[in-house]
Amino acid sequence: EWKFYLFDVAFQKYVIEKSFPVFKVTPYLMLANKKKTSSINGLNQLFRVTKKSDNRTGVTTKISKLNNIEEESVLSKVDISKIIYKIELGEHRILKDYEFEDAIQSLSKAYQDDHFFDYDLNFQSCKECEFKTTEEESHLKSGFKNCFSKKLNWKEDDFDAPTIFEISKLHHTKTKYFSDKLTLKLENTEDEEFSPKNESSQVLDGWSLYERQIIQKNKAIEKDTEPLVLKEKLKEEMDSWKFPLNFIDFETSMVALPFYAGQKPYEQVAFQFSHHIYYKDGTIEHAKEYINLTPGESPNFDFIRALKKSLEQNEGSIFMFSNHENTVLNQILEQVYYSSIPDKAELFVFIQQITKSKKSSEFPDWEGYRCMIDLCEIIKAYYYNPHTKGSNSIKDVLPAVFKTSAFVIDKYSKPLKDLNITSKNFDNNKIWLTKDNGKVVDLYKSLGKIHEDHDETVTLIGELDEINNGGAALTAYGRCQYTDMSDAERKKIQNALLKYCELDTLAMVMIYEHLNEIIK
Repeated sequence: EWKFYLFDVAFQKYVIEKSFPVFKVTPYLMLANKKKTSSINGLNQLFRVTKKSDNRTGVTTKISKLNNIEEESVLSKVDISKIIYKIELGEHRILKDYEFEDAIQSLSKAYQDDHFFDYDLNFQSCKECEFKTTEEESHLKSGFKNCFSKKLNWKEDDFDAPTIFEISKLHHTKTKYFSDKLTLKLENTEDEEFSPKNESSQVLDGWSLYERQIIQKNKAIEKDTEPLVLKEKLKEEMDSWKFPLNFIDFETSMVALPFYAGQKPYEQVAFQFSHHIYYKDGTIEHAKEYINLTPGESPNFDFIRALKKSLEQNEGSIFMFSNHENTVLNQILEQVYYSSIPDKAELFVFIQQITKSKKSSEFPDWEGYRCMIDLCEIIKAYYYNPHTKGSNSIKDVLPAVFKTSAFVIDKYSKPLKDLNITSKNFDNNKIWLTKDNGKVVDLYKSLGKIHEDHDETVTLIGELDEINNGGAALTAYGRCQYTDMSDAERKKIQNALLKYCELDTLAMVMIYEHLNEIIK
């Protein structure tokens, strides 16, 4: 994953030394050092990323120098001369058939002459191609289509066929295998070609990854959009859950430059959570939410205290979606352990009660008696919906449910006032399932703009339009750490964050209701 950074440095060194032959360049990377602790409060906010008029990115600095670099800097220089030398010798290559300088000259000529480079296809790279276009970008040329049209003589219809790119978690060795065969369309593959050398470990007694990939492959080829479910195993799992059910979601931030003194680079900051409770009679309560956007204030310990108070309302099962919440709580566990806060012992015990240890934990292995259940693992083990195209992200599973579940579609086509649901951020007339030209509107896109009624005379610090994904949420938190942001702007961002996080836990409830509908 460092390859392109290193070749970039090697290229910069090459350009400088060609331009100034008398210069001797020693290449370094300047990296955030996770072992260093910031002594400067608000260090992150002293560097403002801005959009220039030509749409390029700029940085405005609010600090010119450090008084004591060794103590105040959280960066460290790393000399990479040896590996750059090996790149220059051709031991490491960015184009396998070209030594370093030959690659530069060939790419340069292709760029100057504006001709197709015609390099070999590599399906692993093709899968992540940044030059694909979406429906909304139909006015743009697709570099992906251009390449495949030239290399494989594909016509427009060929791009509609399901491909190996869609297969969930396809190992890079398998991608290379299909790349070497120039086999991309699923209809030209055999089931056994997907078989792994070693069976992957799985959390639950459901489908293995290989079995799930074959289900996905065959349903895609057959254009079968009906979900497949291991009903008996799913029912057995769900019958073990204890009511009331608790659904939680965190919003967090890990950034290179610390927000406050005493924080390390990339140290976890948990600034928000949402908590929905689903009762046995079907009542759904948005029970608790927490958010702290105060500039320069570390929220983690108050976050844990609020979470503890909220979850101790009952003894029911606790759900997360994916392993993020468990990872975050493991990281905060270490922060609690090394702190001097008066309630560290009870917070430590609480975290271990609802989590399990990560592989690299410095504490003895544990799994709490009330350990969070990963709803994503439930989906992967027992439920496959072709509308997700193999993705297990909640942002893909939820729209698939809205195309599949008669119960969920009927229920959420009604306003909140007609449902047995409480909400802290949406009014009683809110309808979650709406359609535009016959298509269900993406629930996250329906959250609206942050500054819909913005006064144009007031300059916005945040430069954020909407919050409908985790990346936007952590960006919003970073912007709110600006001390010169107005209270009015910070309040609007807070409202948008609260709506987004509430939807995340309500989405988990909706997915639960769909699974419950299936087993009944």
